[in-house]
Amino acid sequence: MLVGRRVRPLNAFDPSGRHAVVAWGSNAAPGRLAQKFDGVEPASITIVPGWLEGYQVVHSAHLASYGSVPATGRAAPGSRSRVFTLFLTDDQLERLHSTEALGHNYGFYRLTGSRLALDGGWVVGGPFAYLSLRGCLTVDGRPAATGPTDGLPVMSQIDALSRVRDLTESGRPLEAFILDTIADPDLRARRIQALAPHATPAFGATDTPPEPVGPWSGR
Repeated sequence: MLVGRRVRPLNAFDPSGRHAVVAWGSNAAPGRLAQKFDGVEPASITIVPGWLEGYQVVHSAHLASYGSVPATGRAAPGSRSRVFTLFLTDDQLERLHSTEALGHNYGFYRLTGSRLALDGGWVVGGPFAYLSLRGCLTVDGRPAATGPTDGLPVMSQIDALSRVRDLTESGRPLEAFILDTIADPDLRARRIQALAPHATPAFGATDTPPEPVGPWSGR
């Protein structure tokens, strides 16, 4: 459990009245969450690890305002991925929405047909998640995973940034590329657009489609 900027053990857990939101990448990082939820009550954020069925964790084909290549989920029947899940109040979910560039980089979905088995024995059917509207960053036509994943190439954050740099501005020193991305929103937008030919959708026509929630489903 995150309380303010401190991580404390989760001794008791009651998900009643909370929204289960799968955190693919930085949304599971206590420091990043502390920034996003600063000033929001209640001050505690419940974070529970578990296994998500039917999705893989991969790199999204876009750049974040803070310079990284974000993560997203990709529908993959038969897969099982280790994830963290946030259990949020209505006010906390509204704050999180405000940080996710909904309708531009991400849509908010219920993962219909998926099952989330949390450590401790809780099971959640059809949790919520943000899925990339930009698609998944690819290597040789296959999505690039953030960690060991059956059948997919794996890329660290540095590797993913290097690939994005090579695809959009080859030869630029990586540190300068990252700083440019942070400092210049227009340049960041052009780089994101340049990644489109190197992306594949987060779910395909034959997958069980996630259910869009709100007006942010994008394409």
